[in-house]
Amino acid sequence: RKYLRPSGNESLETIADIGRLAQVSMTTLDASFSYVQGNTLFFRNNVAWWRAQSAAISSLPGQAQKYYAVNMKVAQEAARVAGISSPVEFVIQPTGMSSLPGRIPVVGSGLRGVNRMFSNFVYVGQLEMYKAAKGTADLTGNTELLKKLASEGTAIRKIMGNTAFEELGLTQRRVLAERIALFAPGFFRATMGLLTQAFTRGPGGAEARKAVGSLIAGATAVTIGIHYAFNRKMPNFDNPERSDWGRFRVGNTYYSAFGPFHSLFVTLGRVGQFTSRGEYAKATQAVRRFASGKANPVVRVADHALNFLKEGESETFYGDPIPLSPAGAGQLASEFLPIGASQAVQGIAQGQPGAIAELAGVNTIPLPTKNVLDDISERTYGKPFDQLPRTSKGGEGAQHAAVRGKLNKERPDIVLRGLERDWARIPGLRALERIVPLSVLKKDLRELREATKDAGIRAKIDAIVKEIAAFEKPKKSVAPEPKVPGW
Repeated sequence: RKYLRPSGNESLETIADIGRLAQVSMTTLDASFSYVQGNTLFFRNNVAWWRAQSAAISSLPGQAQKYYAVNMKVAQEAARVAGISSPVEFVIQPTGMSSLPGRIPVVGSGLRGVNRMFSNFVYVGQLEMYKAAKGTADLTGNTELLKKLASEGTAIRKIMGNTAFEELGLTQRRVLAERIALFAPGFFRATMGLLTQAFTRGPGGAEARKAVGSLIAGATAVTIGIHYAFNRKMPNFDNPERSDWGRFRVGNTYYSAFGPFHSLFVTLGRVGQFTSRGEYAKATQAVRRFASGKANPVVRVADHALNFLKEGESETFYGDPIPLSPAGAGQLASEFLPIGASQAVQGIAQGQPGAIAELAGVNTIPLPTKNVLDDISERTYGKPFDQLPRTSKGGEGAQHAAVRGKLNKERPDIVLRGLERDWARIPGLRALERIVPLSVLKKDLRELREATKDAGIRAKIDAIVKEIAAFEKPKKSVAPEPKVPGW
C-alpha cells in the first residue's frame, strides 16, 4: 500500500489510480504499441523493431524464454550501464485498480498476454538498440565507452517511450501531480524529452538527433511516396488547419506515419500559422486541444463538461464537434474505450476498412468532405473547391452548387455523415438559447434525398426529418393555477 500510494493523500491517489486503470484499459486490447511506442524505432533501427516485434509475438502465450536465455548477459549489462528497464506505464499491476483488467474471468488471461507483448516489445527494442550502440567492443576498463553508452541510454529509453521517474529525482508530490494531470506522464516526458534532448550536446544528444531526424525524414518520405503513388499528387504539408495534414491517402482513409508525434507537429504548425495572422485566440485553442488530448481521463471529462456548460458542445482534437446529445455521449464515451480496437470498429462501420490499421497503432481518419469536394472540383473545373468563382457578395457560385450536386450523387454517405453531425449539435445549442436556423439543414437533407437512390441513406434522412419536425413542434403551454383569495 505504501508503494502504490506513497503520498498518503487518498483522494488524489484515487484520481491517479483511475488514470492508471484507464492507461491499461484503453491500451491492452490491441498491438498499437507497434507504431506508438515503436514509431521512432521503426525508422531509427528497423532491424531492432522487427526483433522486438518477434519477441513480443512469441511472448503472447508466455515469456520469450528463448530470447532472454540468449541475451541474459547483455541484458544485465544494459541495465547496469545504460539503465535499460521494463516499462512501468500501461502495465497491468499485481494490485490496485490497474490490476482489475487482468482479473476478469476468462478474458483476463488474454489481456495479460497482450500486456506482456507490450512490455516485451518496449524492453527488447531498448536492448537491441543498446546492442547496436555497443557493437562488439569490450567494456572492461573502457571508461569513455561506458560514459558514451550511459549517455546514449537516456535517449534509447526515450525512443521507446520509457521514463524512470526515480532517476529524474522528482518528489513524490511531483510524480503524483503529473499522474493526476496527464494520461501517461512517463510516455509524455519521453516523447517531449527526446525532442528537447536533440538540441543538447554529448552522445545522448547525438542519438536523439539521429532518432528525430530518422523519424521526420522517414515518415515524410513514406507519406509522400504512398500518397503520390495512389493519388498522383503531393500530400498536404502546407496547411495544418486541415485534418489531412501530414497524412497519405489510400482509398477512403487517411493514414499518419508520424505516430504519437503527429498531433504535436500539427499543433506546432497551427500555432505558427495562427500567430503569424494575429489570431492568438485560435493559437491558444490549438494548444488547449493538444493538452486536453494528453490529460488524465478525469481531467478530460471535467474539461468536456465545462465546454458543454459554456458552449453547448465540446470538440475533438481536430475540432470536430461533440454535441450535447445521445450521439455526442456515445462519441464522448468512445474516447475512453480501448483506443485501437474502438477506432478500428468505428471506422469499419463507417465504410472505412483501412481503419483496421488502428490495431497496430497507425492513426487513421475517414476521408474529409472538403477533400472529396476538391477531387470533384479539380476533375470538373481543374481547380480546388475554394478557388471556384464566387458571387458578388462573396457567397458560393453556380460552380460550387454543381460540385455539391455531384457530391450528393457520388458520395451521399459522406454528405449524410456531415448532416447527421449538424443535426446532433442543434438541440444542445438551442438549450443555450442560440439561434440555429434549420431551414438550410432541411434544404440540404431534401436535396440529398432527391440525389441518392440508396434506400438505407433515404431511411436515415427520413428519420432525421421526423426528429426535426418533433423538435420544431411547439410545446403546449400549461395554464397557471388559479389564485385562491387569502393564500
